[in-house]
Amino acid sequence: DRAYAGRVATDSAITAKVKTALLREPELKSLDVSVETYKGEVMLSGFVKDQGQRTKAVKAASAVSGVAGVKDGLVVKYEVFGRLRASRRARLSCDQYSDAL
Repeated sequence: DRAYAGRVATDSAITAKVKTALLREPELKSLDVSVETYKGEVMLSGFVKDQGQRTKAVKAASAVSGVAGVKDGLVVKYEVFGRLRASRRARLSCDQYSDAL
């Protein structure tokens, strides 16, 4: 169907423009960010170093012509790994407590 093909082509062009915009951000490791587009809605996913990079990625994507909206699925690495470290410390503390009994 022609309308479907046109939408897919438009979405692909938007994805390419967003990826280019992300590559132009000097402090952003854009290769760690995935971009998908459906009906002009852009979904960003992947890992970023900090909240500043997350904000820059969303702003850069939002500024691209044709983008109807941006869904932020980005994860700040420190938040994830920090939680993992904290849960590991808690687990070790419980194990050390058990050993003391």
